[in-house]
Amino acid sequence: MPPAPLAVSLLLGIAALSGIVGLALDSDPFSGQSALMISIGVGLLTLVTVSGVLLARGRWSRWMTLVVSGLWFASAVAPPLHGATAATIAASAAAASIATGPWLGRWLRRLPAISAPPPAAVVLLLLLIATSAVIGFTQGEAVPDPIAWVLPGWSALLAFGLARSFAPALWAGRLGHAPVSAVVSLMLGPATAVALLAKAAVETLLLWRRDLNLAVSPLLPERVTAVPIPPELVDPKFLKAAGLDDRGRPLETS
Repeated sequence: MPPAPLAVSLLLGIAALSGIVGLALDSDPFSGQSALMISIGVGLLTLVTVSGVLLARGRWSRWMTLVVSGLWFASAVAPPLHGATAATIAASAAAASIATGPWLGRWLRRLPAISAPPPAAVVLLLLLIATSAVIGFTQGEAVPDPIAWVLPGWSALLAFGLARSFAPALWAGRLGHAPVSAVVSLMLGPATAVALLAKAAVETLLLWRRDLNLAVSPLLPERVTAVPIPPELVDPKFLKAAGLDDRGRPLETS
C-alpha cells in the first residue's frame, strides 16, 4: 500500500480525535448539545471516509476527504485556539492537501467496481449519516430541543436498512422520511429548518430513483421452462458416462 492513503487516514483520525476533545473542552460558540451532535455526525463521516479510502478504494472517498477535513476545520476555527483545536486545524489542512494532490488518486479505483453500489446510493447514505452534524452546525449556540435527536436516529436506522439491502427500509424512507424531517425541522428554528428541509428533499428524490431501487431490491431471474437437449447433440462420452445410449435411453433397457 502506498503512503498516501495511510497518511490521509491517519490525519483524518487525528483531526477527529483532537476535534472531539476540543469541542468537549471548550465548545464556544456552539452549545454543548450542538457540539455533541457535530462530534457524532462528523465522527461517523470520518469512519466512513477512512473505510472508503483504505478498504473500498472508492473514488468518492477523495472528495469526502475534502468535505470531512473542511468540517473538522470549521469546528476548530470557531472555538478559542488551544492545543486540541490547533491539532485539528493542522491535521485537517494536511489531509485536504494530500487529497487534492495526485498521490491519493494513484491508490483509488479509476473505474467503479463491478459490485459497487450506484452513486445515488453512496450520496444518500452519506447525507443520512450527516444529519446530526447539520443540526449541530446550524443550531450553533442554541440548545436543540430533545426532538432534534429523533431525526438523526431515524436517519441512522434508515441508512443501516438501506446499506443492508432491506427492502422495507426503502419504502419507509420513500413514504416516511419527508414527513419526519418536516415535523422535526419546523421545531428547530428557521436556519436549521431550511437546511434540513433542503437535505430531506434531495434524499427523497434519491430514494425514488430506479437505480437505487435495483440496488436495494435486485431483480431475480425469472423461472423458465426447461428445454430438453436432443441426444444426438450431446457428446457420446457424456451419454455413456450417464448410462445412456445414443438415443438417451438407459443402457439396461435399450
